[in-house]
Amino acid sequence: MGDYYELRPGRGLGTGEETVPFIKQGVLTNAGVNWSAVSYEQGSLKSSGDVQEGDVLLACTAHEVYYVGRKADLVRNVPEEIRDNNSAVADLMVIRARPEKPDGLHGSIVAAFLRSPAGLHQVQRCIRGLRGGHVYRDDLSKYVRVPFPDQTWLDAFEERARVYESVRSDANREITYAYRTVEEWVSDRLGASQPAR
Repeated sequence: MGDYYELRPGRGLGTGEETVPFIKQGVLTNAGVNWSAVSYEQGSLKSSGDVQEGDVLLACTAHEVYYVGRKADLVRNVPEEIRDNNSAVADLMVIRARPEKPDGLHGSIVAAFLRSPAGLHQVQRCIRGLRGGHVYRDDLSKYVRVPFPDQTWLDAFEERARVYESVRSDANREITYAYRTVEEWVSDRLGASQPAR
């Protein structure tokens, strides 16, 4: 993986008074990043925009070794309001394409491979620790080998992954809209029926 990707764990937050979008393992779903699960915490950025479009996020630390590497998602897009000012927890490995990565090796196949039994096995071979576990970027870079199938197959896979993830995103938008509509309706009804004081 290290031939085409740079791996680095998140850095956490520095001391400070800002409210910073903090990306934790809870945003990973194995079906696309759940941006509504981003935590907002007090601190300061150590670097700007830890997570960017095109990155693959991998759960790289867990209290039980079973869970190390069990979640991986491609970042298709980052909400505009947190694009340049987010920070990632150190329990996430941020996998970012190097300039020499072939155009046809899509992030969707990397994330899907890491979720597969073969990919998970390679990641878990790199675990350090007995009870709780973690993996290091250097080990993953050296020892995890992602298959690079025929370009036609890769392009078809990317198209299917994009459609699949867009259906999930559309459903999230519909649910958000439905909640907002109901909340506005309830608010209007309650506001009109409140006795004057």
